[in-house]
Amino acid sequence: MNEDRKVIEQLNGLEAAGDEALEKLARATITPLLATMAEQETILKFFAFSHLPEKLQGVSFAFASLAVQVMELPRSAERTVSLRKLLESKDAAVRAAL
Repeated sequence: MNEDRKVIEQLNGLEAAGDEALEKLARATITPLLATMAEQETILKFFAFSHLPEKLQGVSFAFASLAVQVMELPRSAERTVSLRKLLESKDAAVRAAL
């Protein structure tokens, strides 16, 4: 998980930069990270966003990024609840953007 932590820190830095090219790099980086982490928490597969139209990817990406950060918390029932509620929020935000 230490390698994942390094990637998360890099992603946070990229998001803060706000540059469009950096954001695309962050999106490309988080997709395989989500897939890897989904082996630990299957709910993470529902945070995938590459299948969405570009407009909706931006909305969904923010939630996927936060889900990766939540995975840094110790494994517990509360972490699972947090991910479930985050998924509900992501779904609502994507629908709102339609």
